[in-house]
Amino acid sequence: MATGRLLTNVCTTGWLDWIYSELWLLPDGLLRLRTGLLETIVRSQPRTMPEQAVVRDFGPGEAESLGAQRGNAWIPASTMQGAEIRRGLISGRLRLSLVDGKTLKFLWRRGDRVDGPLREALSNWGVRPDWAPTALELAARSPQPRSGTAGTAGRARHGRV
Repeated sequence: MATGRLLTNVCTTGWLDWIYSELWLLPDGLLRLRTGLLETIVRSQPRTMPEQAVVRDFGPGEAESLGAQRGNAWIPASTMQGAEIRRGLISGRLRLSLVDGKTLKFLWRRGDRVDGPLREALSNWGVRPDWAPTALELAARSPQPRSGTAGTAGRARHGRV
């Protein structure tokens, strides 16, 4: 028996994947469970994750069995080679590199706060979660040009102000 934690109930695999899935964090991997069109419509509201953590027990082999069904995915921690987590303006993203050379991508709503638990789990599994900063985070870190007349003084000498 393994206890899983629901990270988000609005997970997709890309911008062209219009049917939401649930992304579950288990002690030894990630489980993506695809929902149907009706659930996607219901979950299209701005906030669908409860404040309290949602957990459920998975029986022996249940994650593997569910993951093998069409539209679902079971990703054992032992198959993860690398990970990149990115927090965008409206969504978060996990890009997993697997030992067989495949890559997987999962997107979720930024407000679902997936980053922390996911980063901790990846670290515990020995998968270094690289942080891919957003353009806004990069801009905030980069040195700002100094204001002043240094730039205009050179142009003034050459008659171009």
